[in-house]
Amino acid sequence: PDTGAIRVRGAVTLDERKRSRDPVTIHLVIMQRSREVARLSRVLNTATFDLSLIVPHFQRWSPTIPNCYQVYLSVRQTPRILVSYTQQIGFRRLTTQGEQVLLNGQPIHLRGILSWGWEPKRIAPNYTVEEVRSEFRRVRAQGFNLVKLCLFIPNQTYFDIAEEEGMLLWQEWPLWLPEVTPQLRTQAPAEYREYMQLARHHPSVVLYSAGCELNQQVDAELLRELDRAIRDNVSDVLVCDNSGSGEAYGGLAVDFADFTDYHTYGDIHFLEETLDNWRRDWLPVRPWIFGEFCDADGFRDLQEIVAKNGGEKPWWMTPDNPTYQWRPEVRALIEADERLQAAKLDFTPAQLGQIASNQSLVVRKYTLETVRKRAAVQVYVITGLRDTPIATSGVFDDFDRPKC
Repeated sequence: PDTGAIRVRGAVTLDERKRSRDPVTIHLVIMQRSREVARLSRVLNTATFDLSLIVPHFQRWSPTIPNCYQVYLSVRQTPRILVSYTQQIGFRRLTTQGEQVLLNGQPIHLRGILSWGWEPKRIAPNYTVEEVRSEFRRVRAQGFNLVKLCLFIPNQTYFDIAEEEGMLLWQEWPLWLPEVTPQLRTQAPAEYREYMQLARHHPSVVLYSAGCELNQQVDAELLRELDRAIRDNVSDVLVCDNSGSGEAYGGLAVDFADFTDYHTYGDIHFLEETLDNWRRDWLPVRPWIFGEFCDADGFRDLQEIVAKNGGEKPWWMTPDNPTYQWRPEVRALIEADERLQAAKLDFTPAQLGQIASNQSLVVRKYTLETVRKRAAVQVYVITGLRDTPIATSGVFDDFDRPKC
């Protein structure tokens, strides 16, 4: 991001018949907005290659000016193209200076929203271009400039459109309260290195976390390996080994993070005391980041959901939901009608919805204004993007409508 240099390394395996014919050449072309800005060609004399070239007058990527470049790599044996590869990239750097977060050397405050990738019609979301663009524009209209991908990995379209739309991403790899076995110790670092190949080239991904709310089972040896798997494959980003901190979740008292990350879930009359306790002047000076926080549940209109599902409850509101046996929140959702009738509340669903909405707004406003008074808080991620079977704390409801 300082020089406009692009480096491409790889290996090509050719059988002897192809080697014995015409020379094999490798071509590297850099495009911006359908215009060629740099080119490099070499005869491939060895199995491996290591190419570098400078993009003249390069432009940095940022949320306000999302300058992207396309890297086209091809291996040819005239006149045939043997193999080709395309990757979208951008020049940018996220760093810290004391308590401050800097993007391309300029102060930036990241306001994030937490996404679990919940999509009731698809267990593993395979986003289309239109779906991703719509999500980012709805999120930005609510004041957010970052999406935290919490414990899930979207398809490449999600990353590509984040580049085009100028949306910043926090990629959290899927590790949460694992049973640490010898197999996991071997498998997890290897998987993380493969995960990094999915995200490392994307300028939109500026934050990484190796796991979420990890307890003492995940020891320093394993965390160090996971941290190394991330840092060996990417630069100019901020990395956290355990989002939420070992301190708060019974894990390690030390960390390998570039910032202090807490998940502040609690009643608002404890908020100031909690923040004061966490502010310790003998600890290293670095930014505070709330990787998840500021949730406040609303009240679902269950009848509207049933009506829009053809008069039947969707699968996630029935015992067919596989988490029904072990998530008390899901059990409460499925038994909601019976529980409301037993409570004999003198309110309509619409009134209950308005009461919950008013309370959520108060809780969230108080929480946000409280942390904004503290200069060390540079990034926060609000829980969450949309309502799910276990929480109605979404900024958007079950139909993607903004609640505030």
